Amino acid sequence: MIVVENLTKQFAGRDLFSTVSFTVSSGEKIGVVGPNGSGKTTLLKMIAGDEPLSNGQVNLTGGQLAYLHQEADVELDRTLNDEMWTALPELYSLKNLIDQIEDALILEELNAESLAADLNRAHERFRVLGGQGVDA
Repeated sequence: MIVVENLTKQFAGRDLFSTVSFTVSSGEKIGVVGPNGSGKTTLLKMIAGDEPLSNGQVNLTGGQLAYLHQEADVELDRTLNDEMWTALPELYSLKNLIDQIEDALILEELNAESLAADLNRAHERFRVLGGQGVDA
């Protein structure tokens, strides 16, 4: 959950935005829209802890926050989904491991017990890191 309370950001003595408050509950999806220069990127950087707060507070509970930087060095051969996963490298590695083990289980019955144990460990770590809601 993300809780933003009375967030204010000032540049050169003027408020970019002031007393912004909102909550994003687990599983919710939001969009931030507005004209250029209105503070959308600054707001997201403040929530992520990459930009200092002029006033107010941001509280993150029960998960992790990841975002792709606006100035990201995007590789043209990757899909948007692949690019999104670059913000969560450990989860991405676990997701790939899970996919590989599942494929191996289909092809190899000889090591099925060992592969099933590996798969169970990878699934549990993926769950602990909050990976189930990432594809959305």
